[in-house]
Amino acid sequence: GDGAGMLFGMPDSFMRTKAKELFGVDLPPMGQYAVANVFFPPGSDTKTIMGDCKEIVERVVKERGLNFVGWRPVPVDNSMLGKEPLDSEPITEQIFIT
Repeated sequence: GDGAGMLFGMPDSFMRTKAKELFGVDLPPMGQYAVANVFFPPGSDTKTIMGDCKEIVERVVKERGLNFVGWRPVPVDNSMLGKEPLDSEPITEQIFIT
């Protein structure tokens, strides 16, 4: 990634490691799984908004015949941000799908 939310290649070994650590899952071969960044509104982790959003996404994944694996909170270092950027910083999580 370039820090701006753009990823130009799937870091396969990294995603495999995270899937095993977090979900106890061995991912299928490259091209048979997906990892997507999902941006939730700031502060939604303390409200039902984030849970509602996740439920909708998980339901749609299953309706499409795919397997929901899990959510991974993306670690961030926002120590250099000022008040205004911090107030609008989204909560970023990754969804793993097979």
